[in-house]
Amino acid sequence: MLLFKSTNQSFMASTVCISVSYFFHLIQRKPICSNVRTTTVEASLISIFTRKPFCLESPELQELSSKLTPEIVEAVLKSFRNWRLAQVFFSWASKQEGYSHSCYTYNALASVLSNARQIAPLRELAESILISQCLWTPGAFGYFLRCLGSQGLIKEANYLFDQVKISGLCILNCYSYNCLLEVISNSGDVGLLEYRLNEMRDLGCPMDKHSLTPALQCYCSARMFDKALMVFNELNEKGWVDQHVLAILLVSYSKCGEVDTAFELIEWAERNLKISLNEKTLCVLIHGFVRENRVDKALELYYKMKILDILPDISVYDVLIRGLCKNREMGKALMLYMHMKESGISPDVHIISQLLSCISEVRDMVQLLEDSWINLDMANRLLLYNSVLTGLVNGGNVDKAYHLLKAITVSGLNVSSQADKTVLIRESLIQLVFKL
Repeated sequence: MLLFKSTNQSFMASTVCISVSYFFHLIQRKPICSNVRTTTVEASLISIFTRKPFCLESPELQELSSKLTPEIVEAVLKSFRNWRLAQVFFSWASKQEGYSHSCYTYNALASVLSNARQIAPLRELAESILISQCLWTPGAFGYFLRCLGSQGLIKEANYLFDQVKISGLCILNCYSYNCLLEVISNSGDVGLLEYRLNEMRDLGCPMDKHSLTPALQCYCSARMFDKALMVFNELNEKGWVDQHVLAILLVSYSKCGEVDTAFELIEWAERNLKISLNEKTLCVLIHGFVRENRVDKALELYYKMKILDILPDISVYDVLIRGLCKNREMGKALMLYMHMKESGISPDVHIISQLLSCISEVRDMVQLLEDSWINLDMANRLLLYNSVLTGLVNGGNVDKAYHLLKAITVSGLNVSSQADKTVLIRESLIQLVFKL
């Protein structure tokens, strides 16, 4: 039986039985107290826990503890920017008589810990779910799984998924499985992915776009491009290929050095699917192509950006000019430099140093330098000039640095006064001698 054989069967409702109490517990999210009172309690809790120092045994907190609801705790947790503070508050709330956390308060803390990249506390939070016996909606549980996956906790997410299913803390559905597939996808664990896909098929879950896209990502992460193409073709047959799906395969090809294959796929998608890449994907591919020393294809992507009216940022110009200078294609490098200036982007010291290192004529070097600082005051000209000298020396172009320094004494560089010119030469000499 084919792994990705599609099915029209719906997720079989007969496999689950939701009790009235379970359903009522999950949908009752409105606070018992009034909105005004809730806001007051939230504000008081936030004020106390952000006050330094604060005491967990204070009479004020003891009074507020009787007014806790999951909605209030969720709102307070979302207000914290400090993950330690959020963790302390969550722990304190869990110990208060008559209060129990909901799946939404767990997610609020999980979000804080995930954004702060706190892996160990996030792992502990996942372990505490099984102890708490908190009930979960499929949507809330999927969100928690994504928080675990964002920090690479793949095994923990997979284990929690099974334990929640066994314990009945959540009635898992297709959405729950798709969230788990997303978590697995970046790990490249093909065995685990295929196990879950087979499990979904046995339960009657349809293999939709949200199932196949993580499968594509997983096969690409594992560099199993034969299987990745099978999934991609299935997505294409169903009309589900979009910019995101296309980018997954393209970036993976680029990372593996398959630049020609990636470029063929770009042109195929433009021709047959009428899909153009977005700015983020184009930038990633340009950097990847240059890394593989395929500046020719990177330049073609640059011109595609221009056709799409996407303004390249300075990092795109930097990587392209660096690649062209490395290949000694100075004409193209200088052309990009002019495009950059015409777009209103000021070249930085690194780009100017790259260009100067490849220009053989001192006269042209001086002209480029003067052109680059035309709108700068004396202080910034001095900073730029010294930075360029440093870049040339660090790049092994000591002779060029010396000739450039010498040229300024006889050139018509636009310095505001003879005194400024003297300062510029003196400071440049100090920099050059120091580097030597």
